[in-house]
Amino acid sequence: MIAKNVAVDASQSAMLLPSGQLLLLVGSDTYKQLGIVGEKYGKAIPANSRSAHVKRAQRYVITLDLTSVTFTDEKENAYWDRVRKCIRSKLENLEMLVCAFKQCGAPRTIVFKDDEMPRSRFELNAKTTTFSDVILPKLDNFYAELRLNKEKDGEKLRLSLEEAYEWLGLVACRLTDLLKRHKPEDYVSTYSGIPDSFECEGSSEITTVRWRGLLAPPFCSTIITKVQHAVEIGELPWGAVTVWGFPDAFVSWVPNSTSTRKSESQRREHGYLVNGSNNYTLLILPNSEYFMLQALGPHDAIV
Repeated sequence: MIAKNVAVDASQSAMLLPSGQLLLLVGSDTYKQLGIVGEKYGKAIPANSRSAHVKRAQRYVITLDLTSVTFTDEKENAYWDRVRKCIRSKLENLEMLVCAFKQCGAPRTIVFKDDEMPRSRFELNAKTTTFSDVILPKLDNFYAELRLNKEKDGEKLRLSLEEAYEWLGLVACRLTDLLKRHKPEDYVSTYSGIPDSFECEGSSEITTVRWRGLLAPPFCSTIITKVQHAVEIGELPWGAVTVWGFPDAFVSWVPNSTSTRKSESQRREHGYLVNGSNNYTLLILPNSEYFMLQALGPHDAIV
């Protein structure tokens, strides 16, 4: 569950994580009025990079574990009553997006006991778009040859991935003229969008499928698995999956290096200066090879 139409640099926002943790992002005055212990928001940005405005307008993240006995016990609980009264009286109303899903990733219907709560239902319908007579780069052939080359050329790999990322951006933005190599007038723009690193095939066809909404992680994993399978059995020469997270979410996830379980992640801050645009692209190739491309922010570590 995530707040809708609330900028990440606003004073108040909220998120409910799949783990059952309710996160509240509040300003300094509201934090003092609530009287609930939290932690400072903005620690991911180095202190010498924070503006004077940010330092004065310090915000805090309050974490409430709704799965704990404090909130699940049906008996009278003074702490839970105090928290509920504080939230109702001190926080502004927020419009939230909520999703529920089964273990396989399929969406579930949410039943609300409070009939007075205003709500709307959104269907996750796929929208398919086909581009005909476009230039298609042979990414599978290029990276297969690069893999067989004993001399690893890091600069060549980096440049090719940048060009592939840009070309996938043309597809996502539906820039049909550039995909067909119809260059705009030089007076308007000199950008051609042609990936010079790859051999390209003309008069090709590209199909994209797009879902919009609050998508559950298992749903995204299912899509990635299906694209991988289509590439492995030869239905597709290669494929790409791009996931755009909500840019105004104030937390994101990274692998937990201290955990022995590969699937376990840890929470970290997200903002305009950290974790980029909160998106990633998986470029899926044959032989179980893939590249993960991500737009980073100025304060993200790349090592």
